[in-house]
Amino acid sequence: MSWTSCLFLPLTRFSCPPEADIALRLGHPGHSELSGRRVATIRYGFSGSKETRNAFEMGDLPPLIMYDGESQGVAEARWLDHKFPDHPVSLRSGSNAVQALAAASGLGVAMLPLYLAATVSGLEPVAFAAPMPQRELWMLTPAELAQVPRVRVVLDRLSRLFARHRHLF
Repeated sequence: MSWTSCLFLPLTRFSCPPEADIALRLGHPGHSELSGRRVATIRYGFSGSKETRNAFEMGDLPPLIMYDGESQGVAEARWLDHKFPDHPVSLRSGSNAVQALAAASGLGVAMLPLYLAATVSGLEPVAFAAPMPQRELWMLTPAELAQVPRVRVVLDRLSRLFARHRHLF
């Protein structure tokens, strides 16, 4: 089965169009009709290849790998643009995975979630600058669905997974 032929169905009903019964959202949901809890705190750091890190430690200023122009709704993109408005940029991408691979390839330094940076071969921490403040990850569901057994099973399982892997975030 290809990804384009996958069908995603909600856990409580099988009508179209489906709405998410469970959502993962960065940042506190504020005043919302959804109920939920914080499941992780996402921390960030700057990463690059070993060569980039060594050059930086010898005094070279590496270019940044930043978000593209379509990513202005992303908090990380706004933060980087605010903190480094005139810094040289080697690549812009809206994808953290692309940014991580570019940094591992020696194209510069990228600010990445630590859980992602830990999974990419060839990436090393670079003490380029203080990273953006950490962000909360919330698991949310409509209040009326929180106790539906099949939704509750998934909520509980996801909660246990996040708790077990808390060290990655």
